[in-house]
Amino acid sequence: SLPTGASLPSEEQIAKVREASANSESERFVWSVSGDEVTVNVPLPANASKQDVKVECKTQHLTITVCGEEVLNGTLFQEVESDEMTYTVEKEMLSVLLVMQTKMTWLTLLR
Repeated sequence: SLPTGASLPSEEQIAKVREASANSESERFVWSVSGDEVTVNVPLPANASKQDVKVECKTQHLTITVCGEEVLNGTLFQEVESDEMTYTVEKEMLSVLLVMQTKMTWLTLLR
């Protein structure tokens, strides 16, 4: 018989880890996963425009700067398709859409 390895985390465990990491990350951004897409939402100051936003995405690194201030800069949990990254600015909200190279469960946004 095959040896049994570590079991995969349950949805409940994943939710707890995500909640803990979301709470430890500042309130400066919120992230979510749907299928093979990761969305990062950043509330913007009332006067911010797309010109005030800078988003840089490499295979496993994301940097978001708003009005010259770094909101997020770190190593992503897993690799993404950097050339497929898109972002929009609407109603005081920046939404960054990342596409995973391999569809999987992300426990945290950043390593």
